[in-house]
Amino acid sequence: MIDEIRKIIEDFSGLLNKITNKEKESLSLDIKVLKREEIKLSDELKEKVSLKKTQLLTEKRLIPTLIENYSETSKNIFIKLLNKMKIFRLKKWLKNLNKNLDGLAEKSFRKIKKKIKKMRKLYGNLERNYDSIIEKRVAYLHKSRKIVNKNIQVYYGAVGEEAVIRELRFLPDSYTVFNDVNLSFSRSIRWKKYNEYVKSCQIDHVVVGPSGIFLLETKNWSAKTLRTARFTPHHQIERAGYIFYIKAINLFRRKIPIQNIVVTLGRVPKYKHQYVQQLTVKELNAYILGKSIKLSSNEIVRIENWLRHQI
Repeated sequence: MIDEIRKIIEDFSGLLNKITNKEKESLSLDIKVLKREEIKLSDELKEKVSLKKTQLLTEKRLIPTLIENYSETSKNIFIKLLNKMKIFRLKKWLKNLNKNLDGLAEKSFRKIKKKIKKMRKLYGNLERNYDSIIEKRVAYLHKSRKIVNKNIQVYYGAVGEEAVIRELRFLPDSYTVFNDVNLSFSRSIRWKKYNEYVKSCQIDHVVVGPSGIFLLETKNWSAKTLRTARFTPHHQIERAGYIFYIKAINLFRRKIPIQNIVVTLGRVPKYKHQYVQQLTVKELNAYILGKSIKLSSNEIVRIENWLRHQI
């Protein structure tokens, strides 16, 4: 998904041309298939009409003989009347054959003719509306571009989180990474340090291992955005750290050491904060592995089991 969004942002015109050409190939193929089917049905119709004409001509040659047979006199009045009706019908049929042999032959194959007509209409509409059909087929790309541009910050955030996840995969197997962790209280509690009330938080990544617990807030921000933002990611992760800390005390009945980290992707000035460490993606793993805090294997298992229920 992120790769698709990246293509829309970085090379929309190239992506549009690529998809447009594919749709043109697909539509042209549809038209060719319909035309081939129409030719096939037309050839089938010609063959069947030719056979039917041969059959009708045979019938035409037999009609005079039939008329002659029915013209023989009979003493039975009813049979005479019946024969006259048959002769009338035969003469009428002969007249029709002489007048419209081709039309009578084709009349037997109306269904095929309807199919041929439908095929012609279908590919005719496709050819006439070729450009507008292509525009409709690629309209979703323009719509996607508008949505992406409207939510560009969400995309940059996702790119940042993806980069952090890739980096954390290089940690030893003794470390476990939890992504998108949500914690909440049943009711708001007072955070005395800032005289504010907190109830819930969302943490981008939580790393648990022998060197401690690390809460990560990823920000793919520019220096200007970091400088002018209404809130700092440092305060955001400190707030999450406070909620995590209270939760951990309630669970383990002792203080659990927690490290709050803001991870940045771009070149941004470091924002000094007493309880939050600001690191680049490349500095992250070395910092985690370099901590001297040690958690027992039993504590790590308990913390990991608890966190699995928070995702």
